[in-house]
Amino acid sequence: MLLDIFHTQATFWMDGLQDLIILHDATSGVSKATQKQPATNSGSKKDLATVPLYPSHLTGLQLSSLSDIDSRFVELLAQARFNRTAVVKRGWKDMVAAILAPRSVTLVYDVTRPKSLENLRQWVDKLNLYVDPCPPMIVVGKPQSTEA
Repeated sequence: MLLDIFHTQATFWMDGLQDLIILHDATSGVSKATQKQPATNSGSKKDLATVPLYPSHLTGLQLSSLSDIDSRFVELLAQARFNRTAVVKRGWKDMVAAILAPRSVTLVYDVTRPKSLENLRQWVDKLNLYVDPCPPMIVVGKPQSTEA
């Protein structure tokens, strides 16, 4: 029974990591030949074979984004199972996003003021810049209340 649970969880981690590697390769133009080569310490092949992972990726794998052990586990799994080098990157904005991790964002603007809508676009740009992955956004337009 315990072995079945571990197998199910390990399969979940490998499938999730494989999805992240496929996504990375598709967006960075890594060829199939480069994927199959072992990572080396020389030149561009290492750069192409290295998969950057962020705290949000660890959270998606149901691991702690703040745990060094979980980070090393994912890096080891990528090397052993997929022969790829994975590096968990942690910048300050990644850590803040991992801790706060909003499920969705509601943005409200005043429909009677065009400047309010322009400011809303700036907020959306900031969210896209600082929160990875950006959560779903709900935009609500309402007239400003005249009551004080």
